[in-house]
Amino acid sequence: MKIWKLISRLVAIKALKFYGNRVVLLNTSMILIPIEVFVELHQELIDTTKNEKLINDIIYEVGKLQGYFGTALYIDKYKINIDYNDFSFYMEQARFVGLGNLSAENVDVSNIDILIENKDNPFAKEYKNKYNTNKVVDYFYSGLIAGAASEIFKKNILVKETKCLAKNDPKCEFRGELCETKSSIKGIEQIKEKYTYNNLCKFKLTKKYNKIEDFLKKKYKDLVKIDDTGFYFLDKKHVLFPWAVTIALYNLLENNSISKVDELYYKFGRNYGDFLIANYLKFSKDGRHINITDFCNYLSYYGLGDFEIKKTGTEIKIIHKNNPFLIEAGKFNMKNISNSFMLGVLYSSLSRLLKKNILLKEDGVKFRMNDRIYTSK
Repeated sequence: MKIWKLISRLVAIKALKFYGNRVVLLNTSMILIPIEVFVELHQELIDTTKNEKLINDIIYEVGKLQGYFGTALYIDKYKINIDYNDFSFYMEQARFVGLGNLSAENVDVSNIDILIENKDNPFAKEYKNKYNTNKVVDYFYSGLIAGAASEIFKKNILVKETKCLAKNDPKCEFRGELCETKSSIKGIEQIKEKYTYNNLCKFKLTKKYNKIEDFLKKKYKDLVKIDDTGFYFLDKKHVLFPWAVTIALYNLLENNSISKVDELYYKFGRNYGDFLIANYLKFSKDGRHINITDFCNYLSYYGLGDFEIKKTGTEIKIIHKNNPFLIEAGKFNMKNISNSFMLGVLYSSLSRLLKKNILLKEDGVKFRMNDRIYTSK
């Protein structure tokens, strides 16, 4: 491993922190999304809306937001002097958050001609494996590269995927060029105004003791592993995204007349919950940690906030504080956003854990805006 690559990786690992109820990278609240759930979300949006181009364009713009923001954050945080001939730092940071083995094959500064390759793209591989597609699928990646390049060159860069592992090409290939036209996606400029360092990174957290961490550290040699094939958390492939990405996507879907966004996010939450409970039951098969309290500690360790369980007879009451989805939504002035994602997570996971349907009624009126009470019906 080259020394710059090693230093870059060590910097990123040090910047990633688990607070017991939140996951934070460079003081940005993050969500760990399993690769398979990310793929399912993309395809679910296409299947439900029957508008593949619009969904791909929205996914591209969300990726571009994150590419721009993430690159600006790293440049500001580490005071990087940009070397246009060496993009290894940016490639390594993309690799760190689970985007695969990226390399900058060509960067022509004078003509703004960029060629990025990904020889081990976990998203494209999972898409091919799950849906057997024969199309390019990496619109989020394309947007991510476009956003990063636009921030570095201070010009609007358009990126298109020209080769893709999902359609049996030997690698994914992304080409970037100067673009003079603005995005046709409604609401993107308003989102950009909120997608800033001061808005997304200005908060303080105190590490909380979460007893599930002791169990996990005994169970796994490394809680986090990173290599060219992806970002592994508890031995499963994930990608690391700011929670703000989920809010931006929700906002853009609504602004572009996509109906039933709440239902789409509920399904997203159910898929996420299905993954979490399956993984939890697998490593807890000895039976010592198969109970609702320890499972909620596990949800907290994943960065989903704080959970307190109260049981009265057959009724289950879950007090959910510091809900990161609602906290980030508040920063975008989306105070009336539905909490359907978290309801989906809890429904699917608790129903399987307790082996019966756990339909939850939500009450957020009596609590602070970012807290909720869920009661089983």
